[in-house]
Amino acid sequence: MEFNGLTGVDFDYFKNKDKLAKEEYERVRNDLKMHFRALCYQMQKNHHSKTGGVLELQRDFHSFNKKSTDIYSEYKGGFNDSKVIIKLDKDALSIEAIFSSSTKDEAYKIIDILTSKKMKLWEFVLSSKFMHMHVEFSKKNRKSNELKLNSLEINNKNYDNFILFIENNIKEDNFIFNLKIGYSYPKNECIKQGKNLVNLSYNSLINVKEMIEKIS
Repeated sequence: MEFNGLTGVDFDYFKNKDKLAKEEYERVRNDLKMHFRALCYQMQKNHHSKTGGVLELQRDFHSFNKKSTDIYSEYKGGFNDSKVIIKLDKDALSIEAIFSSSTKDEAYKIIDILTSKKMKLWEFVLSSKFMHMHVEFSKKNRKSNELKLNSLEINNKNYDNFILFIENNIKEDNFIFNLKIGYSYPKNECIKQGKNLVNLSYNSLINVKEMIEKIS
């Protein structure tokens, strides 16, 4: 399964899907699935050639339908408290570790990771201009239910405010959230990379995997 790069149409599908005629919708949707599946397949092939091992990525995309705002594949890495997602949406290709909280204990465990592993997290986020940290709460009636820091914004004040934002939500019994840490490659960068997006995505995935191992 050859991968020749992502196209602008792959990203624009998520903005234009409701405007497309049925035949064009099916064609663009199927092309997107084919391109994304090929990317995942080539990442697996890359991993096998480098290590002899198997990179377990979900490539069925059963949940991908007309209502979907993204298409994603989950890396089956066997992590207890987190997962790694490769996701394509209208803006970017993201490769992220996701730490989920559904209880107060899980929320404070994530706070502990952010405080006790601060320097390791900083080293990781500062390693690339495409890196970010993003916390998103499920509660919808808040004016601001998410906060994002990119690599250029990391400093003591912003990092402390990032943690404080989570703590303030927890105090209001809003402890259901996802903390995402990883890479986000914008549309133009992905298109520019062409076939090399396989190597870039694979290396990013391995870096995220190693980051999880260091802070767990």
